[in-house]
Amino acid sequence: MQVADVAPEVLVVVQSLIVLFVAAPPLVRAIFRLPEARVLEAAK
Repeated sequence: MQVADVAPEVLVVVQSLIVLFVAAPPLVRAIFRLPEARVLEAAK
């Protein structure tokens, strides 16, 4: 992928942030040993 007029360092930072935000929930659960998130069912 090539992008004109953008420094490669900026692209690396943006890609790193995207990966961090995608991986953040499982990482936090693993570090703090939190249970999996549960989905509440709608009240009937």
